[in-house]
This record gives sequence, C-alpha cells and structure tokens, in this order.
Amino acid sequence: MSATLLLPLPRYSQAADQVHGLGRRLRDLRYQPERFVASNAEVAQLLHAKKDWIARDGATHAERLRRFEQIRALNGQLQPFVTMEMERTRAALAQRLHEVECDDVAARRDYAFCLYPEAMLRDFFAKSLASASLRRER
Repeated sequence: MSATLLLPLPRYSQAADQVHGLGRRLRDLRYQPERFVASNAEVAQLLHAKKDWIARDGATHAERLRRFEQIRALNGQLQPFVTMEMERTRAALAQRLHEVECDDVAARRDYAFCLYPEAMLRDFFAKSLASASLRRER
C-alpha cells in the first residue's frame, strides 16, 4: 500500500502560470510600451514616429538595421512613461517566483512524520486502515 500525505502548508497553485504571464508583460512593456502609456503630446509624437518606422520597408540590410535601431531608440524614449508599471510588474513577478518556491517546498513528500500534526496523522491512518480493511473483505 502506498499513500501520500502533504504537510499542511500554504499552496500557490496558480503562481507558476502567473510567472509566465508577468514575464510576458515585462517583455511587452519593454518592446511595446505604446500599449501601456497614457497619451499626451510627447507620447503621441513618439508613437507616430514609431508607427512610421514600423511601416517602412527595408530593401537593404543597412535600411533594415537603421529601422531596427530607430524603433529600439523610440522604445527607449517611451520607457520613462512605463517605469512605474515595470516596477509593479517586477515586484509582482518576484512575489510569484517566491510563491513557486514555497509551493515546491510544500509539495515535497519526503518530510519526517514528526513534522505533521498529530490529529492529521491519526485521521490519515484511520482512513487508510479503513480503506485497506474494505479491500481485504472483497
């Protein structure tokens, strides 16, 4: 007979999925800051310039390189407008990574029995013995 009893520790089952989403959000904040900025005259000008550079067709390697560099520079100029959101996202990501680590610890199955609450062990073994008795009777 085999059974698993996990320690009664907090679990964070959604944390791993949220890590992926927050990582994606950080990437978007860096490479597509226009999706997160509030519009004003300066931002509108930068967004218009970025759209123009994105729409350009680079026939040669040099033109494509210049296009890339200009889009990158415009993204850099938009970064101050998303700084607070990036900080919030980084903090949330750090918290979720910590929760993933905690969940990994809570999911381990190799803790000594003396770490479990007595009532939890009694209940677990009583149910296990009752289940085993029913199986033998069949």
